[in-house]
Amino acid sequence: MGVERYIARYRAAYTLYRARLHGGETSTSHRVQGDLYYGLLSSSAGVSVSMGQEVENVGLVGVIRTDVRAAAVVGRHWIHPKWFVTYEAVIHEQGDFYTRRRTSVGLGHRF
Repeated sequence: MGVERYIARYRAAYTLYRARLHGGETSTSHRVQGDLYYGLLSSSAGVSVSMGQEVENVGLVGVIRTDVRAAAVVGRHWIHPKWFVTYEAVIHEQGDFYTRRRTSVGLGHRF
C-alpha cells in the first residue's frame, strides 16, 4: 500500500509492504522516496530509504526473519531527445547475512 504526492517538480512517496509466508510468518517494511523532475524531457533524480523485516524459508534451516535496510540514489538525465544517461547507487543490508553495494551507469535510447 502506498501514497504519493506531486508538488510542482517534486514527488514524495511512502510505501508499506506487508508479506506473509505460506504457513503464517509475516513481515513489514517501509520505503520513503523523493524525486525531482527537471528539464524539458523530464530528467529526474531521486533518493529512497527502506527499512523493515523479511521472512524467508531457507530449506533445512527453516523460517528466518532478518532486519533489512537500504538506501538508493537514482536518476535519468536526458542529453538529447532520443538519448539519456541513467545512474544508480544502492546499498542493501540483509541482517547479518550480507551487505550488497551496487553502482551503475547506463546509456539509453528512445526508439
